Formats: sequence, structure tokens, C-alpha cells
Amino acid sequence: MSNARKGWMAAGFFAGGCALLISSSAWPADCVSQLSHLAGVANFPQVREQVCSSDGNVNAGDLKITFLRLGEAIAGSLARKAPIPELENILKGMTVAENDVFKELASIFGKFGHKQTYPAASVQLVLNVRSVNPGSDEKWKSADIPVAPRPADSSQQFWTVSSPFGNTPEGITVTMAAALNTILKTDNWPSGFKQFYICRSSDILCTRNWTYLDINNLQTVERDTVAADRAAAGVLDNSSNGNNGAPAGADDPVDPSEWPSPQYKSDFPLFRYLGAAGWPKEFLILNTGNDECGGGFNFNYHPRPLALDVAVIENTGTAPANVVDVLGTRIAATGLRRAAPQASTDQPAPLSHGGATIAPKGRLVVPLRILFQDSIPDWRTPSRAAEAKAMHQKLRAKPQQGLASLVIGTERPRTTIKKKLVNFAAPELPEEAEFIFGPEIVFRGLVLAKNPISVGNPSFDILALDNADLEHQEEPQIIQLTPPTPGGSCPILYSFINGEWVNHGKVIHEANGVGNVQTSVVPVSPAARKFRVAEEEPEIATIKRVSLTLKLRDGSRITLDPEPRLDRASSSEFKVPAYTKVDLEFVPPAGLVDADIVSSELAVTGFYQRYSSVAGR
Repeated sequence: MSNARKGWMAAGFFAGGCALLISSSAWPADCVSQLSHLAGVANFPQVREQVCSSDGNVNAGDLKITFLRLGEAIAGSLARKAPIPELENILKGMTVAENDVFKELASIFGKFGHKQTYPAASVQLVLNVRSVNPGSDEKWKSADIPVAPRPADSSQQFWTVSSPFGNTPEGITVTMAAALNTILKTDNWPSGFKQFYICRSSDILCTRNWTYLDINNLQTVERDTVAADRAAAGVLDNSSNGNNGAPAGADDPVDPSEWPSPQYKSDFPLFRYLGAAGWPKEFLILNTGNDECGGGFNFNYHPRPLALDVAVIENTGTAPANVVDVLGTRIAATGLRRAAPQASTDQPAPLSHGGATIAPKGRLVVPLRILFQDSIPDWRTPSRAAEAKAMHQKLRAKPQQGLASLVIGTERPRTTIKKKLVNFAAPELPEEAEFIFGPEIVFRGLVLAKNPISVGNPSFDILALDNADLEHQEEPQIIQLTPPTPGGSCPILYSFINGEWVNHGKVIHEANGVGNVQTSVVPVSPAARKFRVAEEEPEIATIKRVSLTLKLRDGSRITLDPEPRLDRASSSEFKVPAYTKVDLEFVPPAGLVDADIVSSELAVTGFYQRYSSVAGR
């Protein structure tokens, strides 16, 4: 291919099976950059868009091009073709170009995507937008999205790959036996770990040790984690009174499309898939941590949130816009790699993308690349950096041959950790980087079919972006959706509605420990009769009682206990060990029909114990 502009424009290419010839007279294009409210909604944050015309005039009927980075839940909605009505209302008339980038996205979500299902009544989404383009302050801006109408008792699915939608954990807990042994039994930190400090109140508890987790270490981490969970579960099961809960066969089978517990069972296969052709050492970060009650040390890795860069082409006119092909270049690499400036030695050319018609007021979404974003942005704030520096100065002011000590564990015998002060190094942070996987396109313009065709003139217009316009593709504006409910931890409650298990979020979340029994009351659908209590973290829940209260039209209330189960001696008290579930069913009195029930509430009473509380034993 010639490096001269005329050279490539005179080259023939195929679209829809026909060879097309682009002449140099079709080149002129004009794009004007402007800030506009996203989707034209007045209370939405502003984004930068290119208002383009193939004849050099900016008139009604021109196309608008906006480069956006779609957050994981939005990308999942596109990949799984599971519409989110609120998103559909923002990008009205949206059609997605199913190019190579989209096909890889669909493959990732097909193999490794999982869903969270929420009651329609709880869906209240917030749109978050961050722009780094000239003229912006680079800060996140948010706006409530009007709730889209849904049928009563319906639900909404959210598909993700890095963590369940509605749950953004500080990290996924795993075990590294050798490193834990070094922490518990020596005065050093584990080899290869660096230090960062999050507070100044405790020399050891305020220290976060971190390292990069190599793909070759995953098998060892899996083995250590399984062994540690089994050991801790055995200690808790043997030290607590009551029934051990239901065997898996007594409950409904788990839907494989739902998030598995523990999460690493889904994450590690994804990591191996992404790293099959090479593994950048900075991709996966792992750090030490402590549970909220100082029960013991654990290790947390940080999955990187997925994002999708797209070009959104909006037809603002009254006539259809016929897109014959996309102009641009393809990046040769497809394996997991660090994001870099989109450079190519090739001149932009038609990409045999296939045609599409954008209806008036419609939008064509062209996927450009799949990214995995920074997994620890909260570590990088100025206040965190200042705190880490101040803590290290405090540590250095002490005699360096002295020892820092800490007693951990909530049950006896407790463990004392000792560390030489000289081993507390200056704070360091992991590199801030983003990574790309799969095909990557540098979008440079469109081939548009003229309508009507004028005899003696080119049948196609070229709408092309120049290098200044390309800057907006390098760092696109980010749009994300905020989950409808707080992140899940502790036991999670589900109800079975319309053939799906619907997530109601966490219950008894402040009941950590045997002496902290708590009751959570959760509004549920009047039609719900089956419920699930699931433990999705390394902990065991002891449930003292679950009851369903029905409010009737005459003002009276009926409180039901779950149906007895053959696998439990008591229907009112049971245990839910880590990564297991217990299903419950309630049967209303004979003669009571759904129309008599105005509302329902489920009450869950109990407590939970973290496995890390026995880590030092």
C-alpha cells in the first residue's frame, strides 16, 4: 500500500461482495469539535463530540461522532444482547457493528461472563462520566438516570466478568501458604513484596505488602486457597453448635451463568485465557490485608475491570445514512498487552467492515478495542500518598533494630507477629497501566453511499478525521453505570421470581461474631415463595430464624416459617458454610390467593464468622 494519500484512495476494496473505487475528489471532510450534553439530555454531563459533514458544511443531516469508553456493565449488556432499558433511553436507536472486536467481546462474556439479577423495583442507576479532553476538568460527573418502566415483579440482568455488578470488593481473597508462613513466623516480609501504608495507627496493620501475581503462580495459589478454606471451615464447623446446613443436593442446582463462589474459580480461567499468548507482569496485583476485626492476615488479588472503547456515530438528519465501510487501521497484536499510543505505519483504509444504515436520529456503535483498566485507583489518591509517606517517616524515626509486634486472632490460642522496623521499606505503588486484549481498530472515518447517485460524480463520500480528532479516540470519555444496591458481603439473600434467582443484597452484615446476632428485614415480591441464603465469601453464617410476613388487603398480617426439610433437624436454624447456599420455601395457608397479599417482608436473624478469625491458630 502506498504511503501517499492518493495511493490508498485510488485502491479498490470490497464491501458487500462488490469492488468499490474511491476517488481523490471524494476526500474533503469537515469535523468541528464541540462540547454537548450526552445524548442531548440537559442534566447529563457534557462530552466532546465531532460534528462532521462530508461536503464541508455543518448542516442538519450531518453525522456526529463521539468516542466513548463504556464501563463493564454496559459492555456486558451489548455483548450478551441483554438490554438495559435505561441505557437504551440514553443511546436511542442504537445498533452495534458486530466486527472482530465485538466478536471477541462476545466470546469473553460467553465464556467468562456472569449475571447478577436484581428486582426491577430496586433498579436506580446513576450515570457517571469522566472526560479527559481539552477543556474538561477530568473529574467524574454524575446524573441520575430516569427509571425505565418495567412490568411488575420483573427483574434486570447485569453481565460482568471482573466482579458481580453491585459488588466492588477491595480484592478477592486467596491464600499463599509460603508467604503467610513468612508473615506469621519470621521478622521479615515475604520475598518479592513491596510496601505501601494506609494509616498511621498500627505499624503492622497499616502496612500493605503487594506484589505482581504471575500466571504461573495461579495453580499454587488455587491449591493453597482450597486447603486453607477447608481447614478453616472445619475449625468453625467443629467449634459451633447447630446443624451443618443442607447438602448441595437438597437445593436447586446453581445456574452456571450466575457468579460462582469463590470468585477465583471464574477469574483464574479468564486470566489463563487472556495470558495464553503472553503475560505482562504488571497485569495482576496482589496484596496482604486484614479483616475488619483484626482476625488475621489474608491475600487479595485485584481483577481489572473490563471496558470497551467505541465510536458512536449519530445521524442527526431526517434521511437514512448509508455506511458502506469504516476507514481506519488495524493494530497487528491481539494478545494481552499494555495500552500504548495507537500507532500504525499503514495509511487509513477501508476495513471490509460491512455496511449499515443509520436511521434518522439513530446511532451506530463501532467497537474499537477491549481494555482492562486500573484495578486500584483508590490507592493512587493524593491523600493516600501523603498518608503512606507520613507513616514511613514515623517508622524510620524509631530504632531500626527494634521490633513491631501485633497479636492477631479472635479465638485462642492467639498469634503474635513480630517484624524488624528496618524491613518496613519506603512506600511504592504498582505501575499505573491499562491493558488491551484482542483486535484493535484505529477509527479514522467512514465511507458513505451517496443518495441519490449523481451521474458523473463519485458514488461514495469519504468522511475522514484528522490527527487532532484522533486525540479524542486515544483517551475517550468514560461512561459507567452505578449499581442499584450496595456491594455484597456477608450472607446474600435471593428470591425466586419468574424463573430467576433475584439478588436482594447482603443481610445481617453487621453481625460479625457469635455474640452479634442481628435481624435484617427485606421487602420482597408478594409472589415470592422460594428464597436462598448464600455465603459468597470465606465465612460461615449461622441462621437462627427466617420468616416470611404477608400483609393482607384487610390489614391483617400472617407470619410463616419455612417448610421443614428432610436434610435438617430444625427448619428454623441452620448453617451456611463458605461458598454454599440453602434454599427455603414458604407455603401460605390454604385458601389464601396472591390477590389477597398486598406486600411481603422476609426477616433473617443470625450471625457470621470470618474464616480469617482462625488464620493464626
